[in-house]
Amino acid sequence: MNSLILCNLRWNVLRKERINLTDMEKLFEKTSMIMLLLILTSLALPTTVYICLSPGAKKYHYDKSCRGLNNCIHEIKAVSKGTAENQYGLELCGWED
Repeated sequence: MNSLILCNLRWNVLRKERINLTDMEKLFEKTSMIMLLLILTSLALPTTVYICLSPGAKKYHYDKSCRGLNNCIHEIKAVSKGTAENQYGLELCGWED
């Protein structure tokens, strides 16, 4: 009799887990689609940043009025984030991270 009760309990647990798994699969599918859209959006649109064309510049800025650009006496140029990092060797300004 105990084994019959255990089998019945196991069956009920497995049924409930399958129902929950189905819900989890639906949630995972929705989450995956949202993450994919976010990744594709971030890859498709190059981010414009601002740099000071000073020979000593070390940072790039998302905001043209960032206080990190206040001391720039050279030209401030809008470039893509990739260009700022790869071509100019700049990192994100500490005021903006």
